[in-house]
Amino acid sequence: MAVENLKGVFVDALLDLVPPQYPSPAHNRGSLRSRFDRAQFTATASVNSTILLASVPSSAVPVPHLSRIWFDDFGTNATVLDIGDANDPDGLADGIDVASGAGNADPFAAIGVAEVGDPFWKILGYAADPGGELNITATLLGGDATAAADVAWLLVWKHVD
Repeated sequence: MAVENLKGVFVDALLDLVPPQYPSPAHNRGSLRSRFDRAQFTATASVNSTILLASVPSSAVPVPHLSRIWFDDFGTNATVLDIGDANDPDGLADGIDVASGAGNADPFAAIGVAEVGDPFWKILGYAADPGGELNITATLLGGDATAAADVAWLLVWKHVD
């Protein structure tokens, strides 16, 4: 066993380089931005129905655990919500169970520890930053809704100012 003295890869390790490299504002002092909203699926919502949750800068960094999605019971079908964009529809959350009852979940649950701090474009599988904004959507899958259901969300991301 060995004692290790580590530094974070996004800030401190860069500042220790000679000459120092300055970290991205998305990782050091950038602004937090958010979208807090609500919509309702009707009892006739079918598979592949979507909600636009937010349009976010592709270079912004999602903040898991500060973000949340709340939902009513969608009914008896095996219904789930996936969260992502057109490039990777379940890249941020895959298979949130909305058929077992009302509840809440992390809309960024699919982000692994190795991806924490990465920008949206990288997490969603783009080869390079496409620039502009990405439309983050929730997609109803697995079965049609059999009850009207409210969905509310708070998405938080670190913005490069």
